[in-house]
Amino acid sequence: MDFKKLIDRSEATAECGLRGSKAFCKQYAKRFSDIPTYLIALDSIHEEKYHGVNYYDLNQTVKTDKELSDLYRKAAEEVGVQCGKTGIPVLGGSTDGAAFVKGGFRATSVSAMPHAVPGWYHTRRDTPENLCKPGIAACYKTCIRLLELIDDGALDH
Repeated sequence: MDFKKLIDRSEATAECGLRGSKAFCKQYAKRFSDIPTYLIALDSIHEEKYHGVNYYDLNQTVKTDKELSDLYRKAAEEVGVQCGKTGIPVLGGSTDGAAFVKGGFRATSVSAMPHAVPGWYHTRRDTPENLCKPGIAACYKTCIRLLELIDDGALDH
């Protein structure tokens, strides 16, 4: 078995969210094929200093939509939010964005946590008290501006 298939299979088994996003794509890809549809997967939004849009996902095996990712960074800049050009590293796992891309959607993903996995990640210590309000606010502001840019035709061709 090749490496890419092994990673894809392990993520599908380990990540409940990926199974859901894959099922969503299977059920709705044709239904949304006649209208512009963009999916932004928000995953592990924590500290603002790590806020970034992922240009690659699923252990670096899936490229996200570059134009959508670039527009997200532009939106962040316009609202004064720091946003890096990031990606999910090898052995870093995945976000639902990878499943959406593989399912035929224009999609990207956004994260805001260090890729040197913190002790709270996917553990019982990942509680509401651990949320970082400034990090969530930065992502929220950027998403609102992104939606405005899309609504104004930034991705129309």
